[in-house]
Amino acid sequence: MKDGLIGFIYSAAAVAIVGAGYYSLLWSSDDKKNSENKTTIEDKRKSRINKDYKSKDNDVIVTCSIIGRKDDERIRIWDNTYLLDKQSNFRSYLKHVKGITIYPEWTTLRKEETMNFVLFFEKLPSNCIIFDLVEDIPESGGFYVKDIVRNQTDRYSIDV
Repeated sequence: MKDGLIGFIYSAAAVAIVGAGYYSLLWSSDDKKNSENKTTIEDKRKSRINKDYKSKDNDVIVTCSIIGRKDDERIRIWDNTYLLDKQSNFRSYLKHVKGITIYPEWTTLRKEETMNFVLFFEKLPSNCIIFDLVEDIPESGGFYVKDIVRNQTDRYSIDV
């Protein structure tokens, strides 16, 4: 009886170890999948803003100017910023920036200091007449400039 009980305990321990290893293997596999998905999402996010980007003729270029309202004011732009065609609701997404940091990094601005930065967007539809600049973010303080009248050059200077 004693040998039978010891054999049962060894068998149970082996099943538990194998079971734990299988669970660990599943957990590692799921963790790897989540890690791969996170990387894929992060890569897609990064791919929209290209640091080595060269401007193209059909880009919409918006030069922005901002004046610091207080000491150590922090600003940045989120990569999901877009131009919204008021007629069709088409979104022309941000492709590149110069002179400002991209979320999650910050740029510090002193009180009354003027900072200029440039935003490069995908082209707007040919029939677009008026558009908005929208920084659609999950916190207060996003840039929003309403009713920008389109011109023939698609080059704009705005105060934000």
